[in-house]
Amino acid sequence: EKTRSYPSQVRIREPLSAWRTIEGIKIGSSLNEIEKINGGPVNISGFEWDYSGTIVDGAKGKLNSLGTDGAGGITGKTLLLRLDPPSTRSKSVSDDEYTKVLGAQVRRADNPVMQKINPRVYEVIVFFP
Repeated sequence: EKTRSYPSQVRIREPLSAWRTIEGIKIGSSLNEIEKINGGPVNISGFEWDYSGTIVDGAKGKLNSLGTDGAGGITGKTLLLRLDPPSTRSKSVSDDEYTKVLGAQVRRADNPVMQKINPRVYEVIVFFP
């Protein structure tokens, strides 16, 4: 047992992966599904940059594993979800609307444009303390 090593994290990106969180979040889960599980909107970064579509915290919802934004920054994070807009995004929002959800700015996911886009999980990272 002393020689065993434990992973610090597991990354899931395979579209057909059987992996799911205990709440049922998986590759392909939509923002709307995550918000339903959370009991309200989450906070998410904009698209088309290094941390594109990353849910940064659960905004005091039920998904404590997403972390909470405390006075010292994000705490308690054991789950990281990254979302992408679907390839059909251009059918749901105009280019002008889409520019409102781009970049490093964090916004509440109940933003009307984000709701129309309804991005889906493309990466799940589970951290082990």
